[in-house]
Amino acid sequence: MRLHIPAIAVALVMLTASKAGQAQESVDGWLKAIDEHAAGKIDEQVYVVGNWSRETLIAILREVKSRNADGSLNAILKRGAQLHGDIGLRIRPRAKGPLEPSQRPGGAMLAQDGREEGAGQLSFHLDVARALLDAVKPRPADHEDIRKWYRTVAAELEQAYNLADALPHLARARAIFADDPDLLLASGCLHETLSSPRVQAVAESMMAAGARTTGLPQAGSSRSEAMRYYRRALTVSPSALEAKVRLARLLGIEGRHIEAANLLRSAVAEIKSDTALAYYGWLFLGDELQATRQFPAAVAAYQRAVDLYPRAQSPRFAMVCLARRFRSRATGFDLLQQTLGAQTRGDGDDPWWRYYDGTGRTLPPLSGAPVRLARAERP
Repeated sequence: MRLHIPAIAVALVMLTASKAGQAQESVDGWLKAIDEHAAGKIDEQVYVVGNWSRETLIAILREVKSRNADGSLNAILKRGAQLHGDIGLRIRPRAKGPLEPSQRPGGAMLAQDGREEGAGQLSFHLDVARALLDAVKPRPADHEDIRKWYRTVAAELEQAYNLADALPHLARARAIFADDPDLLLASGCLHETLSSPRVQAVAESMMAAGARTTGLPQAGSSRSEAMRYYRRALTVSPSALEAKVRLARLLGIEGRHIEAANLLRSAVAEIKSDTALAYYGWLFLGDELQATRQFPAAVAAYQRAVDLYPRAQSPRFAMVCLARRFRSRATGFDLLQQTLGAQTRGDGDDPWWRYYDGTGRTLPPLSGAPVRLARAERP
């Protein structure tokens, strides 16, 4: 439902005579754009406001924030945040952010296939959206629709591998909703993705080329941060099963196989409706059982994953390796032929390919999205 608001434009601005016309026109245009914008869509308003200058947007932002002392403009601020959020998610950044430029240069790098492919900017419009919501009264934390907006935008950023913008977005989300298990899960997923081979390959290629700029943490420190957020999510909500599965995987990577296996056994017993999450649980449990040389039990766990996604290759390849270790080379060869000889598979046939989409793994898949990574100049 549209919120019809142009009639209040006069009440929003009290301007000097020399600038009244220009400023009033900008505010009127902004009010009209947010009134006509369809949330989540790339419509005309997204392109119109997306092309406005940084100075114009900051002037509008300051004006509407200053007029909301009593909360009467809460609905306008929320609709404005939706518009600017959609611009930030769907349109390439034009105006430089953040709202208050830091003294150190920064931005984003675009990476594809483990290599840096270009430079970019952090989204100024996502900064505007968060600033608008900061002005909602009495507090942003008192509004459930703001909590939902932060969760939704975090999922879209992770699903699009826009890790550069996800970092400040989730930092602000945690400052407002410190104990929200979904936002803690999203934060863990973000740092787990930063530890992934796809991201770390970029850091390695830059180091090999002698690059002087990077904002990428090492895999180990990213995993530690991810585990910290997963543990916080489980402390707040012991039923946060995805946090439990992902924490167990990282514990296994750190060599804590028994602890990881115990967490995974608990998780798969509790997962009821999320088939992909159950698949991850059985797949990772197979890895932990294999690491502790419980080979028959590992095969059984991998088979449970196959039962959930019969066309998935990941557990089948794991069983191929196991067959060569404790069955026979012939059995392993037969399994390999069955796996490689099957029909071509898509991403939907094996949830593993969307694991690093984080909390965006349930959204419609994107194809060919480059990785956007935060970049900061080293001193």
